[in-house]
Formats: sequence, structure tokens, C-alpha cells
Amino acid sequence: MRSLVLFFLIFSISCQDSPPLISKVRNCCETVAIQAQVGSGNVYVPNIFTPDNDGINDLLTVFASSEITQINKIEIRKGSRVIFSANNFTPNSPEGAWDGQKGDEIVKGVFSVEIEVADDTGNNQTFTGEVCSFPCNGNSEKDKRFSTINCAFGTQHNGNGSPDVIMPTFEIFECIE
Repeated sequence: MRSLVLFFLIFSISCQDSPPLISKVRNCCETVAIQAQVGSGNVYVPNIFTPDNDGINDLLTVFASSEITQINKIEIRKGSRVIFSANNFTPNSPEGAWDGQKGDEIVKGVFSVEIEVADDTGNNQTFTGEVCSFPCNGNSEKDKRFSTINCAFGTQHNGNGSPDVIMPTFEIFECIE
């Protein structure tokens, strides 16, 4: 009898509806955007971008104040695989920005990012964080659970290497109900 009760207990626990698996993409903005000071300069890397070719937040760009003279390196990884890298470019430009593609395909998900920056005094510093590639267009599957709370977009940089989340994102998320 005891083994029968144990069987039903285990069976009922394993067959219960488990909560839906919330993918990392739905929780894109759990990680804070990279915000750092290098000497007297500031650096900002958003924690989300939307590579959907609508002209708004399509690129992951490293933003910085004028004291930051060069981005020595940016490297985007998924696990141990390098998805994108660029070296020796100026901040605030599309020159070293990631368009969300791996080969010819736009990839969606949360990625590790590492940047090394240099300021006007020769100071070099490296920063790490996470960024979410979230292409959202009319062809995307609708998602009721995605939240933009804590998201910091490229359109929300203040021009001095810092975010200003009061600024509008200009995003129209067609894939969120």
C-alpha cells in the first residue's frame, strides 16, 4: 500500500502543470546596461537592441563621452562562441556596431559582451555584461510575457556616454500583446 501511495504522489507531482519556461529573451532586461567611468569619461552599452531594420535601435552601439577616444575591442559571445567582434573604432558610431547577425541570419537571445575602451589620457579599461538581441517585427510571434521594464535602449543615451531612461525608446513592439 505504501509503495502505491508513493507512486501516486510522485506521479501527481511530475504530471502537474509546471510554470511556463520563461526564456532569457523574455527576461532581456534583467541585467543592467553597461555604465562605467573611465578617467573623466563615461561609457554606456544598452542591454537591449532590436535588429529588425526599422531604423530604431537596430544596432548595438558603444556610446561614450568625448573623453573616450577609442573602443579597442568589443566581443559578443554566446557561451564560448564568438558571434561578433570589432577592434579599434570610435565610440558613438555604427563603425563597430553589431547588427544582430551571425552570418546572414539575425540571432535572437541574450549574449555576453566584453568591451575595452581607452580615454584621452591613455587609460584602458575592460567591462563585461549582457545584451539582448530582440528583433521584433510584424513577422514575429506575439509574446504576452515579455516586459520592457529595466530595458535601456540606444535611443536613450544622453550624448555624454550615459543612459537617460526618461527619454523615449521610439520602439513600437508589434510582437508584444
